Amino acid sequence: MNDSEFPSLVNQGKNLAKTVADVTQNVLNKKGIFATEELKQERLKICDSCEWINAEKVNKRCKACGCFVFPKASVIFAECPKGKWPKLEDE
Repeated sequence: MNDSEFPSLVNQGKNLAKTVADVTQNVLNKKGIFATEELKQERLKICDSCEWINAEKVNKRCKACGCFVFPKASVIFAECPKGKWPKLEDE
């Protein structure tokens, strides 16, 4: 895997910080954090055919945001940086 395929570490850090802030906000608001298994599998299927995913069999990462795909697909409010996952509104 070539790290130059991914966003800079600064941008990856910003993406991670946003996710941590969103998780914290959902916890404080007593909202769910994790996607259903069905939603997670739907997202992973989309990622498997996406041109922005690295070719690794294990630890697939998105070249647009630098995130590891499996954990990101598991978070209910996570968004695809290329808009390939439908954005879920707060319930």
